[in-house]
Amino acid sequence: MSLKKTVFILGMLLAVFPAFAANEDLETVEAPALGERVATYLQTMVTAVSQTMAIKPSSNQALNQEPYRATVTYNFGLMAIDVSLVGTQADKKKVKDIIEFTKKLLLGFNKKLDYNFGITLEEQDINIEYQNVLENRTILQCQGGFFSAPDSKKDR
Repeated sequence: MSLKKTVFILGMLLAVFPAFAANEDLETVEAPALGERVATYLQTMVTAVSQTMAIKPSSNQALNQEPYRATVTYNFGLMAIDVSLVGTQADKKKVKDIIEFTKKLLLGFNKKLDYNFGITLEEQDINIEYQNVLENRTILQCQGGFFSAPDSKKDR
């Protein structure tokens, strides 16, 4: 073997071996935490329901007054599901109806959550807040099953 071929082969090996090592790191698969998987599942289900509600209005008048969007995430610190509702409603009674509906909707998926993930949610596992997008403030929060209105001075 000539010197040029030997140098070429060694150069190629030095270039290729780090790529193999990097690929081994990419092959390592870590499943997301259970809470994240549950939140993603609930986000999908809530989105599907909200799309259906846009087509077929609800019998609850508070839910028909304006569209709102929900974002479902998992809060690692509290080990709870956080739901952020965004809309234009400013009336606390109507917002409370929307939050109650969303809470019942999420708890209604318990049978599927138990089947798919082996868990069930309780009211204290869900934190929901409603943000008025026009006023850029939180109208109402429900944490652990208890409603509270945020301090308007803190929120602005």
